[in-house]
Amino acid sequence: MGELEIRCVRVGMIQTNCYIVYDKDVRKALIVDPGDDADYIAECIKKIDVSVEAVLLTHGHGDHFKGLEGIKERYQVPVYIPADDAGRLKYQGGFVEASYEIRPDDILVHDGDRLSLAGMRIEVIHTPGHTEGGTCYYFPEHGILLSGDTLFRHSWGRTDLEGGNEMQLFRSIREKLLPLPEETVVLPGHEGTTTIREERIVHGYKA
Repeated sequence: MGELEIRCVRVGMIQTNCYIVYDKDVRKALIVDPGDDADYIAECIKKIDVSVEAVLLTHGHGDHFKGLEGIKERYQVPVYIPADDAGRLKYQGGFVEASYEIRPDDILVHDGDRLSLAGMRIEVIHTPGHTEGGTCYYFPEHGILLSGDTLFRHSWGRTDLEGGNEMQLFRSIREKLLPLPEETVVLPGHEGTTTIREERIVHGYKA
């Protein structure tokens, strides 16, 4: 197991955090939530000098996958899609218009799935509430959680959009995320990072 490197690329009209995650030794990368500007993301990949093995989506809102079509055309790699949000990747109107047609090589993920990609081990955690299929990706060997729009720094994802459910979101956070090791670093879908230790304090959670 090599050292994990993560590059955050902020893209789109509301500055979604797209993450490029790679093992320094293996030099293979995962792209998480290509929310827009596939050209810019590709430039960053080229500068880092890694090959792309897969794309991971945390949920099916357009600001997290608007650049996916362009990324798929460039790299021809599978996209890992939360099963309960697969239907959301069809055309979306609203403040971020986006669409993506699922290909035969794409893979639907479910709660509890364990992935081995680009030299990294990843656990899939289904955290509904922001959307029905909201999903986090946990890298247990590195103490990293990619939380999408489920958990932000000292906050959480909105629940007033279609498919949102406030009580369900809070339950997802308390039952599935806050029990993770307190030193876990949380990389959310917008704004800055946090830790499980900090979020336990904000949510009044005791292990």
